[in-house]
Amino acid sequence: MFVSMMQLPSQLIFSFLLIALSFNCLGKAQEEFIYFEKEIRPILKEACFHCHGEDNVKKGDLDLRLVRLMIEGGKSGSSLHPEKPDQSLLWKNISTDRMPKGENKLSTEQKEKILKWIEQGSKTVRPEPANVEEARYTQEELSHWAFQPIKRTNPPTEENNPIDSFIIAKLQSHGLNI
Repeated sequence: MFVSMMQLPSQLIFSFLLIALSFNCLGKAQEEFIYFEKEIRPILKEACFHCHGEDNVKKGDLDLRLVRLMIEGGKSGSSLHPEKPDQSLLWKNISTDRMPKGENKLSTEQKEKILKWIEQGSKTVRPEPANVEEARYTQEELSHWAFQPIKRTNPPTEENNPIDSFIIAKLQSHGLNI
């Protein structure tokens, strides 16, 4: 039996509206947030750290290795104002290609990511360390395969060449036989 909205008690209508709004808010809350350690730091590390943080080089007294250091800023003042890209020197210099200096500028995609990160409040995954040297490598960087201990493994089968054993095993795992 179909009941019109006019026949429902106002409390029930309010409940339906509240549920609908909460689903809408959940969708926005689940928006893909950009985090410094995962997406922004790698960009800055490649393009900016050599002048602003690595090996104790801090041109303009600006260190970009931590968000709090960007907020503290350097000689020109704070370089980062979370949620306010128009007030952030970091964004102004990157968006106008003033920085990084030289021929290797950030791509449009990298700039858009930095802009969105600032607009979202310049979030970090975890609290930043008190000592910037403890941030030399993030947990995300240390989880890369190159930082993992080497594991001794035995070839899957006896072949003339151990590499062939691994290749044959992988082919077989996909249903292919030689």
